Amino acid sequence: MTAIDFAKWVQGYYGKYPEGQKRDIWDYLKGKSPEYLDSLKEVLKRRYSAKWGHAPDIAIFEENRREATDSIKYDTLAIEDTRPDATPEEMAMFAAAFERLLKKATP
Repeated sequence: MTAIDFAKWVQGYYGKYPEGQKRDIWDYLKGKSPEYLDSLKEVLKRRYSAKWGHAPDIAIFEENRREATDSIKYDTLAIEDTRPDATPEEMAMFAAAFERLLKKATP
């Protein structure tokens, strides 16, 4: 969700922002990641009621920031390592080379 999408959702769900808040709200939202805004939306639906009669402001966003951050769901790539494990001989060669390197490094 983009910052514009989030602002539209908030105002559609909770009500319009007063003119005096619009610029500050935009300045706050414009640098947030889509993943964070998706998560903040879900947290606000659970934690901030429309019964208050006005859209959540920056203070409300900040009160819910920790939960929103902790709830972010990222798309992850499954990376499969197809390389074989090192053989015992390769491990022994590495250990010997590392040992030589340590001896050179110590005065």
